[in-house]
Amino acid sequence: TSHPALHSWILWNEPSRRVPRCPSSMRAYRAYLEKAYGGDIEALNRLHYRQYDSFSQIGEGEEAATQAMSFTGYAEALDWMRFNVANLTEKLSDIAAAVRKEDDHPIHINPHGLAYHELQGQSVFEQAKLVDFIGCSAHPSWHSSRFPREYLARSVAYFADLMKSATCAPDGRFWVTELQGGTNIFSGWEYLCPDEKTLSLWLWESIASGAEKAVFWCFNTRTDGFEAGEWGLAAQDGGPSARTRAAGAVARTLRENAQLFTAARAPRPRVWILYSIDSWNLAAVEGRDNDKRNPRNRYHTSDALCSAYLMLGDLSIEAGFIDEEGIAQGRIGAGDILIAPGTFSMRAEHVRAVEAFVARGGTLIADGLFAYKDQNGYLVEENRACAERIFAASLHDISCTEQPLRMDAPFGAADGWFLRIDTAAQSGCVSLASFEDGAPAVTQCVNASGGSAVRINSVFFQKYIVEPDGERLAFFAALLKRLGVSPSALRNPTASLHLRTLETPEGALLLLMNAGDGAQACVACAAQDEVSLISGGGALRREGDAVCVEVPARSAAVLRVKRG
Repeated sequence: TSHPALHSWILWNEPSRRVPRCPSSMRAYRAYLEKAYGGDIEALNRLHYRQYDSFSQIGEGEEAATQAMSFTGYAEALDWMRFNVANLTEKLSDIAAAVRKEDDHPIHINPHGLAYHELQGQSVFEQAKLVDFIGCSAHPSWHSSRFPREYLARSVAYFADLMKSATCAPDGRFWVTELQGGTNIFSGWEYLCPDEKTLSLWLWESIASGAEKAVFWCFNTRTDGFEAGEWGLAAQDGGPSARTRAAGAVARTLRENAQLFTAARAPRPRVWILYSIDSWNLAAVEGRDNDKRNPRNRYHTSDALCSAYLMLGDLSIEAGFIDEEGIAQGRIGAGDILIAPGTFSMRAEHVRAVEAFVARGGTLIADGLFAYKDQNGYLVEENRACAERIFAASLHDISCTEQPLRMDAPFGAADGWFLRIDTAAQSGCVSLASFEDGAPAVTQCVNASGGSAVRINSVFFQKYIVEPDGERLAFFAALLKRLGVSPSALRNPTASLHLRTLETPEGALLLLMNAGDGAQACVACAAQDEVSLISGGGALRREGDAVCVEVPARSAAVLRVKRG
């Protein structure tokens, strides 16, 4: 433990937990349920399909072993998923206690598969509470299959930003603990060989998110097992590769500007995306397949979350993630914007927390059937009434269609998808956009404190990860502008070109990420600001209140701004 190479302990590499059904696991499951339901078997019976006289009966016989995933047993399936989370958390806690007993180095964890839900006991915000700082695995060939190909670099930023939002470290520390270092041809969901430009962009996206470290998996090619012949940052013969040279170039830039980058911090975002694990869980149980073109696929809530993140990124708007507990604890408030994409399952206390957020002056943007079901898939009057108060509109009916759902507004137009929600406005609710028959497609309610609740009466966000759509993006941008979200400092953001910002004591670092062809970037800067080029890009030139620079294809340019 005194070796100088030891930095921290990873409790469990890519922690997952699929508890097998066996006598010992069923004993643990019974104990979990008894605690979760406060020893009240009737409370469980009100939710579960199969009825019991006592908790000791749960798990008896083969029928009980398969019952949890039956069509009529949503609560059983969800309880088993939650048990897997609790069981993994318990095991990680035990390991953490054993490590802390022997050593005082920091402890760490690296969740994986963060763009989809594989029912493996993983809960990012819960795991973050167990460790000194959190990180992630970021292997696009494994973890980015939901993202359009042109957004692979942005997927690495998504993984990093989620860790930044979840970490409990007092200084905000987080890592990209495993970043894909080389060729993947045998394992992974998709074959992928990152070239030097791709790998450099992945690194810069990690840095731009504020990651303290980015660690490659792995330096040399693996020689055995499932991944033999893969992943090496170095060449197959062990010598330098174009990838090692690219990583070295980024490292040299960091080393030459060590004081600047060490002091740089990611800014606190104003826009937050709701990470609703209850919605993720219920989607996994109700969903039909994994095809993202199917609006009812098992990952539709996580697809919606990733879509909202991509749309904000295409506008160069910094976003953070927050879970329901974070909202209940008041970690966001007046002046903040909460986007709830595909959030159709929420506990009543969490819906009330969102209502309190809006009452404090926050702004909510929700699409689809916000808080339509509770955490067990039930329709409950409390959720419905609370949503009605938030939006000042009552739910009249819902329908689904394969036809386009045109939404027209004075500020633009876009299509909804799959679902149409008909609402009846109450006092204080105004229509911002209408369906073709004149019914409200987007509504807004503003309260006395200045809080605002916007509801999009269709599936809006989820479609973007299927088909990035400029019209949809423009509609969203115009809606955000109406809600007071200032345009990005980057005057010409696109799906390929976006801006990330790190704050420094004297100004900022502006990181221009270009995943496409060579492009000119124009960034708003005050006339008195001193702007210099640290890495990448062509010569800077002033154009009025902006600084412009050519960013070569598939590369990053880093500007330093000293405020005047």
